[in-house]
Amino acid sequence: EQLQRSARVDHLQALPFLQEVAANAEGAFNSEILKVSVSVRGDDIEIPSSMAIDLGLLTGELLTNAYKHAFVGREQGNILVELTEQDDALQLVIADDGRGLAEGDARPERSGSLGWRMSRSMVGKYAGTTEVDGSNGMRVQFTLPFAREHTDKSA
Repeated sequence: EQLQRSARVDHLQALPFLQEVAANAEGAFNSEILKVSVSVRGDDIEIPSSMAIDLGLLTGELLTNAYKHAFVGREQGNILVELTEQDDALQLVIADDGRGLAEGDARPERSGSLGWRMSRSMVGKYAGTTEVDGSNGMRVQFTLPFAREHTDKSA
């Protein structure tokens, strides 16, 4: 929907897009039994539409995983989605305050699940990296090389 409403079909503002993904997850998964607050923050970067779709899919997948696995036995929780631009790369962090990984748990980023295979494929498309820390809740960071287009042609 945001792509259709965008003034430029080939680009859109990343934060409003990710806020909509987060709102959709909250609407789909919050219930009387579980209330999770998803906050989105970071740099409001204009990105190519194709990259926005990939970031939206990555975010949606990690939000779904958090709702399914992070808050078992709890009534509430928090998830942070943060997008920043650093050193010609976008860093997308999805972090929750859930149970994290217990000793002996399988590493999710090595999972054969469809969601993690899709995530690895998308990150690989950009020659990016994935870092997972499950020691205090779950924190997943995707780093994707990103060269901002220069629109100043007066030089």
